[in-house]
Amino acid sequence: MVEPGAFFQTFLGLLGVQLPWIVPALVAGVSSGSSPSATYICRRVTMVFEGASIVLLLVLAGIILARGGAHRLTPQPFA
Repeated sequence: MVEPGAFFQTFLGLLGVQLPWIVPALVAGVSSGSSPSATYICRRVTMVFEGASIVLLLVLAGIILARGGAHRLTPQPFA
């Protein structure tokens, strides 16, 4: 729970609010522990976004390789 505390400390610092990192960390810990369904939903949404980003990166890599890369692909390195 340290990461949410550090994130919100930085975010609130940009808004001019000074708050120790432990306060948002405790709030995040209590809220995530008190609502298992919310934790499940957050995990599911994170996995969907991660999966989508991996698929997009694979599509982009496929397009780059299909077009020949920056200097055209040749079988020369394998000969």
